[in-house]
Amino acid sequence: RFMSRFNTSIFKTAGLGLVLTLLAIVTAADPDDLAPLAAVALVLTRAVSYGQAVQRGWHSTVEASAWIDRLESDLGQLDVARNDVVSEPTRTGRGPVTVRFDDVCFAYVPGVDVLSGFSHTFAAGTCTGVIGPSGAGKSTLAELLLGLRRPDTGAIVVDECPRHRGIGSHEIAYVPQEPVLIRGSIVDNVIFHRPWITHDDVIDALRAAQVLDDVEAWPDGLATDPGTLGGRISGGQKQRIAIARALAGSPRLLVLDEPTSALDPRSEAGIAATLAGLSGRVTVVVVAHRPDTLSPCDEVLELDPAGDDAVVDVDVIDVE
Repeated sequence: RFMSRFNTSIFKTAGLGLVLTLLAIVTAADPDDLAPLAAVALVLTRAVSYGQAVQRGWHSTVEASAWIDRLESDLGQLDVARNDVVSEPTRTGRGPVTVRFDDVCFAYVPGVDVLSGFSHTFAAGTCTGVIGPSGAGKSTLAELLLGLRRPDTGAIVVDECPRHRGIGSHEIAYVPQEPVLIRGSIVDNVIFHRPWITHDDVIDALRAAQVLDDVEAWPDGLATDPGTLGGRISGGQKQRIAIARALAGSPRLLVLDEPTSALDPRSEAGIAATLAGLSGRVTVVVVAHRPDTLSPCDEVLELDPAGDDAVVDVDVIDVE
């Protein structure tokens, strides 16, 4: 990088030196015809500029080669991990889970709790909404449910077992606020590199997500390519396909983060209908701020930071 800063100066100096050398030779020789010498000078200056471009390309290639090596190494590790995964998780049919938070505390910065003394039970088969202002701990609560973070103190119990023993990662599904679809068919997007999911599982998941009729109405049906990042379909259809992807794995716990924040009322109503249809089949937790999204919820938790220490008060709102 240090030498590349002098790249232009070095080549310009070299080119100027060649031209001056040529002029010196011309002056000493005193030729009758200067046209050949002018042609040679032009070729030399062009060669210098092309040499500069070659040097830049070589430098960029050398710099990129380290990242290519790193990428190849990461891909190799992913291949090993993929080959080590069990081909099909055991489908125990145990149904939805009960998740209990017992006096859970969590802080990103020591001494500043995001959640402090949080206790609540997410009953099996229910749909629970989580609302609150920014910084109240909604996303933190979702990450604790997903097992992406561990509480500093307190315990998370799943079906009367510690969380890491009460539920496996393949039994949990997550739908982010901005789901990402891959290039491929709708079937590819729902299966999502899980070879044990069958075609019937895909159809059932699309039906449960209230999007099967839309997909079948498209000219290519299940073979439709939604485009990069789902750019060829509406936001509501994209979100419901993401929910179908989550449901295809028969999860026992489903966590959704702001699933309707960017949707129109019709699409939002479709997502609400999808959540209502999951009642009793999956334990659902929805982080949301729009009231219509919470309509299928059995209860709503309102997280509200209180005081300078950011302790969160939790109120259970009766949906009725």
